[in-house]
Amino acid sequence: FTPHTFYADIQSVQPAQMIAYELGVLQSAWYNPIVPLETSIREKKEALHLIEAALQQSVQKRLSHEVESAFLLSGGLDSSVIAAMATRMCNEPIHTYSLGYEEYTRYDERHYAKAVASHIGSVHHEVIFTYEDFVSSVDAVLYHLDTPLNDPAALPLYHLMGHIKKHSHAKIVLSGEGSDELFFGYRPHLELLEIEGLKKLSKKSWLKNYFNAHPSLHREWTWYRRIFNDEVLFRSSLESWSDTLIEKLLSKKTSYKNWDHVAHFWERYDAFNINEDSKWYRYIELSATQSNYFLTKLDRLSSAHTLEARAPFMDAALINTVMRCDSALFFQGQETKHLLKTLAHAYLPASIITRKKKGFSYPYIEWMERMGAFEEMRALNETHRVFNKDALERLIVGAQKGDFKQHVFGLYFYLRWLNVNDALYIMPKILKGCV
Repeated sequence: FTPHTFYADIQSVQPAQMIAYELGVLQSAWYNPIVPLETSIREKKEALHLIEAALQQSVQKRLSHEVESAFLLSGGLDSSVIAAMATRMCNEPIHTYSLGYEEYTRYDERHYAKAVASHIGSVHHEVIFTYEDFVSSVDAVLYHLDTPLNDPAALPLYHLMGHIKKHSHAKIVLSGEGSDELFFGYRPHLELLEIEGLKKLSKKSWLKNYFNAHPSLHREWTWYRRIFNDEVLFRSSLESWSDTLIEKLLSKKTSYKNWDHVAHFWERYDAFNINEDSKWYRYIELSATQSNYFLTKLDRLSSAHTLEARAPFMDAALINTVMRCDSALFFQGQETKHLLKTLAHAYLPASIITRKKKGFSYPYIEWMERMGAFEEMRALNETHRVFNKDALERLIVGAQKGDFKQHVFGLYFYLRWLNVNDALYIMPKILKGCV
């Protein structure tokens, strides 16, 4: 996470931060979503009214009357709401774009996007992402990201942005990015909030001793161990690597812990004495997950094609409004994003709103195997000797069976990036602590 980078002695400006250097003095200030965390909206009707008004204003601000806009449309709730709202604000039909995989129908959701496009009357465009596109995008995406960001979705997004640039006059692209982090869209959030209740156990010392004495690579083990050790449980949706897994994977011992990247966020949050788990979840997701990961990807890969990506859900006024809502309003049973789904009924058919959420995926592991990426990883690791050979092999085998898929993609991207940047590369913090 920012301010750390993969280069020694170089730090990045933090999201929404402004830096001024004058007469030898460095000053900085930034927008902090923790400020409006006090709860002041407790009624559902009021919350829906204020959120809808703020979202409408956010979409309106991001439309341009001077240049053409394009709209990413996956067929999911978030991008569909943005496109539907924009349709009512524009005199001409908007242009929507969705991505598909011709030979892999189980990954393809174009029919949902097509249904939304038909409902709102947009001019809809379908873009196909093939194995050849995947192979040709790897180096370009690594170059434009400037860091080995572990997200397989970066490659098809880069391809989609390229298509929009080549086949339209659009200068602006609107995305539904940020809704999941703002409105509790991830089902693990519900699971973790339930586990948080175990902190109230008065007698848990034997559970603490058991989990400390029986380590596991499974993330659930990590969750329970933290609870019984009175540690902060949730550390953003980006945390897919457990400390145990990292320790086994690296070829040298390291003092690195996942907490190292999250501690400064927690200190800033904890200073306000809010003491509400769900608000910590939203805060860390907005401050870390969105800012350091998804928005970085969206901004850099759109800019690579001289397009400007805009994310209405990340509007400061909208965030302030949502953060003031009582956390109980966001859930109804096991339903995620309850508030957004409720207001969406005025814009979208129920079949889109109520359909089961499906995470973005495509056959990248199959394509990596086909292009010889696993053999390349083994060879690159022999050269750079960053990872334990046996541990790396276990992850590769696991990915071929359906486990650790994104882990292996991230390792592949990292090794490719390392090989290109070897002359300038200096070990990042994760390896700096190696002894």
